[in-house]
This record gives sequence, C-alpha cells and structure tokens, in this order.
Amino acid sequence: MGLSLLGRLYAWFWLFFASGLVSFSPLYGICNFAKLPQVEIFSPPTISESEHLRALTAGRFNPDTFFAGMEPMTVTRMILQADALDTRTSKLNRLQVGEWALVARNYLRDAALSPATRKDLAAGVINSSAPESRAKSHLIDALLGSDPENVDRDITEHDNARYENQQPYFGLPPESYSTRYDHLSKIFKSLNLQPGSKIVDLGSAFGRVGFFIGLQYPTVDFVGFEIVPERVREAERVRRHLDIQNIAFKEQNLADLAFTIPTADVYFFYDPVSESTLQKIIGELAALKKKSRSFHIVAIEGRGQLLKTMRSLPWLKDVTPPNTFDPMNANKPVCRDTMIFETIDSFEL
Repeated sequence: MGLSLLGRLYAWFWLFFASGLVSFSPLYGICNFAKLPQVEIFSPPTISESEHLRALTAGRFNPDTFFAGMEPMTVTRMILQADALDTRTSKLNRLQVGEWALVARNYLRDAALSPATRKDLAAGVINSSAPESRAKSHLIDALLGSDPENVDRDITEHDNARYENQQPYFGLPPESYSTRYDHLSKIFKSLNLQPGSKIVDLGSAFGRVGFFIGLQYPTVDFVGFEIVPERVREAERVRRHLDIQNIAFKEQNLADLAFTIPTADVYFFYDPVSESTLQKIIGELAALKKKSRSFHIVAIEGRGQLLKTMRSLPWLKDVTPPNTFDPMNANKPVCRDTMIFETIDSFEL
C-alpha cells in the first residue's frame, strides 16, 4: 500500500536531513538549508558521514573516538568536505578544522592500507574539485604515508659545517618550504610534459614534487636532490613502499664542486640554496644551454632573491602562463612567488 501524502513528505524530509541538505539550528529552532560541499570524484555523503560532519560543526569532536571504525575512504571524504565547509555559515573556524584534520591525517597515515589503495586515494584527491588548501596537501601526504612533520621534529643534531651557507629551512614547518599539490597541478599542466621527459628537483625536501609526478605522470622520469639525509630517507621509504618506479631521491649537497647537474627538460627549485650555490647552479645550467639544450626552469621564491636573479638572465624568457595566477589575487602567481622560464634558442652564450 502506498504512503499517504503526509507520509511521503515526512520520508522526504528525513532523507534530506540525513544527507546533510537540511539541518536544525539549535539557536533558532528552524531548518538551516545548507548543502554540504561535494567532491565529484566521491559519492555524496552517507547518512553516517553527514551525522559526523554535523557533530563536527556543533563542536562535538572527541579525537579519541571520532574515527573509531571508519573506513579510510570515509575519513578522506570527510576531511575534504569539512575543509570545504563555509566557516561563516557552519559555525566552524579554521582552527577547529585544523585540529580535526590533524587527527584524521594521523589516522590515515597509520591505517593498514595497501600501496595501491594509498596511491589511488592520493591521486583521487589530487584530481578532485575540492577547494585548494594546505589541508588538501596535508591529506595527500598522509595518504601516501609520508610523515614530514615528525621527521623534521626529530632532527636534533645539525652538522653546521655541512649546511653552512645553505638553506635547509630547519625550525620551520615542512609546509613552509613545500609546494602544494594543487599548485603543482597548475605548474605541470602548463609545461605539456611528454612521455620520456626528465625532471630534476634541486632541493627536493620530502619529495612532494616527485610523488606528484609519480602519481600523475608515470611515463616521466624524476630525480630529486636534497642535502638533508633524514628527508631523503623518508622520501625513499615512501617511494619504495608505494613501489613508484619513475622517481628517485638522492642525498646531495648542491654546492659540492664534484656534483654536476644532470640534463633534464625541466628544473624545479624552491629557493633551496645560498646565493653562492645558486650562482654555481646557474653556471651549470648556462653550460647546458650552450650545448644547445632547451629546457624549462620552475623557480619559486623563498627567503632570497631567486626570481630577481632568474629574471636578469638574458638567455631565459618568462613563460609563466596567465592561468597559473590566483583568482583571489590577480597580481600574484598562485604558487606564492612562482615563475616559469624557458631557454631562448636564438640566444648565443
């Protein structure tokens, strides 16, 4: 026997309530129509996910029990959904989201996931339409099983002679010297990489650029050079566990006179070195250019004057595409202060 009209309305109401499309406001006692943000790569929130998100927005978050029994896919979806919540209407501040996401990331990092599942989830987040944010990059790191914060925190002995005049960025959170995955997506889409292309990262830290290439461009070869051995070991540990074959990380002091930069199609560096070491690198790149090598350079400003130096080189031209600019600030590149350069074939050195 079919439901009465009143019964149908009642059933539809609870369907919307369970899916998060309608929720009660305890302050006003009326319905608050607020659609939970969707990430198209994942299915809509389940009843349980919607209830957990409402608990989060209501401040009922117990980090010891919140994720008990949740599947990693569910936690992944909820991190993205919570990060996308409009804090102006959800009564949720970014500090609350950050605390919750930190516990969630630790849960995912320690979860018993197969390498294939980790790679699939991480790639899914990279390619999702979830809003660009640091939380999204932290989530991808956790899904990959990377633990940069704890590794850097455990580096207690610094060989001052080893790092003299370099920029290892000790004492700073890894996020402050790492490029977000959504930024990497925009950078490398503009470079039109081809199968067999080679990328060299001069100062690869915990390998975020390499893991992005490994997940998104499996036919492109990548090698990252990093001076801090603990970071190299962590990146290699993750790479081996995930069995990513087209990337590698090597311990290397770029200032070492015995080290020569290998040939590549793209050189990536996030202001990783001192001015004197930068001049050595520029000299080697100029020598490659003199041998009729054409290549791109992705340069990201850190503490120094990297972009000013790169712009002054007559054998490079700025090819930073307009679509890499942040729509929130039309005058500033999306990747902090980022520029992409290309060698000028007609310029003779």
